[in-house]
Amino acid sequence: MIEAIHEKVEVITRFRLQPKPVTEIYKIRWRGRVYQITKLAYHHKVWEGRTRVHKFAVSTNVMDFRITYDTENLLSL
Repeated sequence: MIEAIHEKVEVITRFRLQPKPVTEIYKIRWRGRVYQITKLAYHHKVWEGRTRVHKFAVSTNVMDFRITYDTENLLSL
C-alpha cells in the first residue's frame, strides 16, 4: 500500500567528494524510530522557484521513502 505522509524526518547524510561528488542518505529518524538505508533508488536536484531542492528515493528493509530536501530552510519533508 502506498500512502503519502507529509511529515518532517531527521536525516543523517554522508558527503563524498572523491573520486566523484556524491550525497547519500545513511539513516532516517521518523516517528521515534531509526531506519538504516539499504538502497538509494535515485537522487536528483531541481529548482522550485528560486530554491534548489534535492529529491531522494531510498529504501530500508521495511519501507520506501521519497524525501524532498529544501536547501533554503534546510528541511527534509
